[in-house]
Amino acid sequence: MLIATMCCKGNHGCDQPSLDYNITDRKGLCVDIKVSCHNCDFCSDEIPLYTSIPQKHGKPLEVLDISLLLLVFCLKFGISDLQLLLACLNIQAPNMRDMQRKLNTVADQVEDMGQ
Repeated sequence: MLIATMCCKGNHGCDQPSLDYNITDRKGLCVDIKVSCHNCDFCSDEIPLYTSIPQKHGKPLEVLDISLLLLVFCLKFGISDLQLLLACLNIQAPNMRDMQRKLNTVADQVEDMGQ
């Protein structure tokens, strides 16, 4: 959020900013936000708070989701265990189908790195 705030303050000339953050899009654990000011009419474009890795086929993978799925390999977690962990941390978990598909992609990438 700090980076988004610094980015918006540079584009925004209000003397006493009162910034509000709204999540506009949620992609697994990754979110896009929009910043607006209550004291003036400033409203930013969507700001992604994540990094993506481009893929040959399909949508790019978000780094946070990949890092989380590596736990499945390293700690012998299952996807349902991962969803329970996120729920205990009060974090909205991605749906099981998307996580399974990404897990298959990550498994293929790990296998390719091992060869």
